Amino acid sequence: MSNGSRPLLPFSSHLPVLKELRRAFYFGFQRNGVPFSALWLKYGGSDVDPDLLAELTSKAQSICKKLLDLQPMGIWLILSSL
Repeated sequence: MSNGSRPLLPFSSHLPVLKELRRAFYFGFQRNGVPFSALWLKYGGSDVDPDLLAELTSKAQSICKKLLDLQPMGIWLILSSL
């Protein structure tokens, strides 16, 4: 590695986060009847019931947090078993 180049690690850490966000959206919203098109670029003006949207947002956030908290532990277990 030359002095001016940076490691690939900062970019490679974004991909798992995007994957977990997609998974949290699917299990939080999509499976509960709120399609992606109902929220995309609506900025709060969606056709979804606000109470349902608040409940599903809370559920999706907890899914995302749990997945992102468990991911480093899984990576550590995989790497330590090599």
